[in-house]
Amino acid sequence: MISRLVKLFLTKRKGVRKMVQVLCDHCGSELQLKYQRSYWISSEGSDSIYGVLTCRMCGQKTIFGMTNDAISFYPSKTAYGALSENTPQDVRDIFVDAELCFYGMGFRGAVAVSRACVEAGLSHKGITQGNLEQRIDEAKSSNILTETQYMLAHGSRLAGNAALHRAINIAPSDVPAVLSAVVGIINHLFK
Repeated sequence: MISRLVKLFLTKRKGVRKMVQVLCDHCGSELQLKYQRSYWISSEGSDSIYGVLTCRMCGQKTIFGMTNDAISFYPSKTAYGALSENTPQDVRDIFVDAELCFYGMGFRGAVAVSRACVEAGLSHKGITQGNLEQRIDEAKSSNILTETQYMLAHGSRLAGNAALHRAINIAPSDVPAVLSAVVGIINHLFK
């Protein structure tokens, strides 16, 4: 599988093999293929491998997944947004932990820590009693969360619960949606 991956990134021009140019989402420089962590999943009819491309200029990472001979790149921070400058530092730190899990290929961890970020945000708004489901309901009834934010908060809670309490795999392509929901919730809380 790894040799197929390397072949996919190599092009042959005039008999010379070269790495295909892949540009960094962060700084625009060419990425260098470098594994930090990777895992391989084999199932009926398809094999998948996930890894990290590291930019040699800025050091930022881009996650990729390959199934058979098709490669997908998973979005950078621009796909899910950034936290408001008004976000309390401890909430910001929790969100950075979720990002580190994502870029370290800990997809279940990224989703679980994202759930904790919502919980910390609600605590800053004075909603500290009960479990997270009850806190989200209280935030909605107190008009702290809009209907949309309420639904996103429950979605991130359920995704986090699934990652924590069920031995399920979280696809790399699912994590940006969870991070985006959390960014939306936190930015709403700390406008």
